[in-house]
Amino acid sequence: MTDDARPSDQPLARARRRGAAVWHRASRPRRLALATAAVLVAAALVSTVGLVEAPRYSSAAALDGVVGDDLRHEPVPQSWTLTPADVGVPADQGRCLLWQAETAVGPDRLGGDVLVSAGGAAGDDGPGTGDAGDTDCRFDGGFGSTAQTVSRLARVDPVDGTVRWWVDLGAELDAGSGFVQVWPTDDAGDTTLVSTLGFGADGFASSYARLDLGTGELTDVTTSPNGRARLTDATASWALVSSDPQFSYQDSRVYYDSEPGTGEFSLYAADDLDTPVWTGETTGSQDEALTPDGLLVLDGGTITAVDGRTGDTHAWGPDLPTATTLVVDGDLVVVGLDPAIPTSTDDTDGTVVALSLDGRELWRHGFRQDRGVQTTGDCVVFSTTPGVVCVDRRTGAELWTTPPRDRRHGLARVTTDPAGGRGALVFAQTFEPGGAAAVTGDLTSDEAAERTVRLLDAASGHEVARAVVPGESQITLVGRTTGYATTASSGRTSTVTAFDLADGHRLWQLDAERDQLGFWGGVLVANHPDGSVQRLVDPVRLVDPVRVVG
Repeated sequence: MTDDARPSDQPLARARRRGAAVWHRASRPRRLALATAAVLVAAALVSTVGLVEAPRYSSAAALDGVVGDDLRHEPVPQSWTLTPADVGVPADQGRCLLWQAETAVGPDRLGGDVLVSAGGAAGDDGPGTGDAGDTDCRFDGGFGSTAQTVSRLARVDPVDGTVRWWVDLGAELDAGSGFVQVWPTDDAGDTTLVSTLGFGADGFASSYARLDLGTGELTDVTTSPNGRARLTDATASWALVSSDPQFSYQDSRVYYDSEPGTGEFSLYAADDLDTPVWTGETTGSQDEALTPDGLLVLDGGTITAVDGRTGDTHAWGPDLPTATTLVVDGDLVVVGLDPAIPTSTDDTDGTVVALSLDGRELWRHGFRQDRGVQTTGDCVVFSTTPGVVCVDRRTGAELWTTPPRDRRHGLARVTTDPAGGRGALVFAQTFEPGGAAAVTGDLTSDEAAERTVRLLDAASGHEVARAVVPGESQITLVGRTTGYATTASSGRTSTVTAFDLADGHRLWQLDAERDQLGFWGGVLVANHPDGSVQRLVDPVRLVDPVRVVG
């Protein structure tokens, strides 16, 4: 045998041989003692080094009652499976059934369960071959199709797949399917509102009703056969119904038979859907927002308040002649102004104005309207030309500003933790190239297939890490140690990218060829073309998410 060891290898080889000789010369008790000592030393080294080098993660509370599953390895379908039959859908109508979580009522309200809708046009397989396994599904829930549709709403345990109850919305509401929406309610209530928009027995129709969260029973059903009256907003206290001009629906397009601005909208108490508290005309350009006391209507820069108890109206807040958007966030009313109003920093193209619920202006600040406004804890976060800014929600004082790494790539879109209220991280989804494009510089941000997300500490604005995700992806879920971004292609969520929250490195990326991917509470599921859905789990660590029921 030829000894091809390099000279520098010889001292190490000799040391290994001496170590082996000592081991074999030692008695059995001595070898056991040496082994025990080695284990103790190794454990001490791991513990000591771990104190310095182990990743540090922000504390994480529950995601609406269920902690997001930490899938540290590419997930596989080794858990429960639901079929169309589990929600009463015949086998010949289950192909391309779209299942998706309705997130307005979180698992904390449902003992860890989630509300899931399942809808689709029977046999809607697009250009597929007819074989369910080869189907190229649109996964649009049947909306836009005149075929007989399927519409279900179910309460499901996302950990073990148990279906608590299901209801046939098409039959109960006589409004077909297509678009199902569950509206939020307060933490104490055991009912909420549900609405549908689609094709019923008499053509295009809309409907809404009260849903018992414990049993699935529907009451106070209201159906508009021509689709004119639709539930457009609701809270635990109020419901807003919009009545648009008469229209017909053909070939996925809406045709109005009247001029815009001739409809009306009505405010109802959530516990009385029969008699409106107030009804007003629409102009086609107004924006509305429900408040704890009733309704605010923004039109032409003037805000009108509607008292939900009496139906009385009065002017509300300051004159904001270029106001275009109106959002209520807890005890704060956020109004967006167009660039005609000078900004405090004179370096952005719009202004965000914060007002109290009684109409007093609290503060205003320049911001980029197309990048949105997010809140996390006591911080209101948005993008400006100087960078991502956090201001105190009560005073508007700047708490921190994080400038962009490269101003050539524009301003970041800001996303806070989708769990809400945790306030650990702010995600600045930049337009900077990621991956190979960032290294070589061969591609511009517009051409790059991957983009960079900056993970910012919500308390200080300091960059914690940088992650690389597909260019058109959205931050969807945050677990204890793992963040998830989803990417849609042709209307189908086809890719999930997981990254570490401590250093941003990519853990895995799952690309579904035909499935629809999504999260039910904190659980990742795959919706297959045959209409079934499976939970995906970490093949290395098969541990269920921790339930925290409030």
